[in-house]
Amino acid sequence: MYGSVSKATVRDASAALDLNPDDVRGFVRDLVPVAASELDKGHLSVDRQHLRAKIVPVMVRFYRGGDLMGYRQDLWEVAASRNGVVTVDEAEDAGVPAVEVRKLAARGALKAYGQGVYAHRDVPTTQFTEPTIAVALAGDGAFLHRESVLDLLRLGQFNPPKVRVGTRRRVRRTLPDWMELESRPDVLDEDLTCYEGIQATNVRRALGDMRDRMPPDRWEALVDEALRRDLIGERDTTMWKTVSA
Repeated sequence: MYGSVSKATVRDASAALDLNPDDVRGFVRDLVPVAASELDKGHLSVDRQHLRAKIVPVMVRFYRGGDLMGYRQDLWEVAASRNGVVTVDEAEDAGVPAVEVRKLAARGALKAYGQGVYAHRDVPTTQFTEPTIAVALAGDGAFLHRESVLDLLRLGQFNPPKVRVGTRRRVRRTLPDWMELESRPDVLDEDLTCYEGIQATNVRRALGDMRDRMPPDRWEALVDEALRRDLIGERDTTMWKTVSA
């Protein structure tokens, strides 16, 4: 009886919440069974003729304060600070059980990437979203490296075909084709930092890693640009010149 959602129900709910009907339709579909169950518990009439008038106020209450939308909002707050990305561990730290994360993904509020990594559909994607997902998929201790660091910071023009992620741990998991995971036991703690909330090698290390992977004149132009933007210091360029001598 409650499986379908009429246009009138969507219209009434959107008016009650002062939201666009397109934004309302999804959660109305999710909340019809929940709200109808609440009405049944109260022994209220839920025949088709009166369903809409009685169910919309209940849906409004659930939207504004119920667990379903509350969890969605909690995850939005986490994802908004993480380039739209949230993991199961982060969700649980925020008080959202893993089972509720999976429910929200099933309802379309989250996009699942595997390994307990999700993107929140209410947070706009940016140039930092995909690298954040890639590092999260690779697991604890993973980091952007090589040209992916430089591309993240728009240092030079790379547009790499894959997001390059390094790790100092042994990782055995299926990963998407658009990212590449490499073992990097040579990367030290002092080589790591965060850019836009993403674990990465610092620019000095990224430039060092790329030195023998690109033409010398192009690499030197990158060094000059990084120096102008204060991404590296004079000490770094002096060290490289000393090594070259």
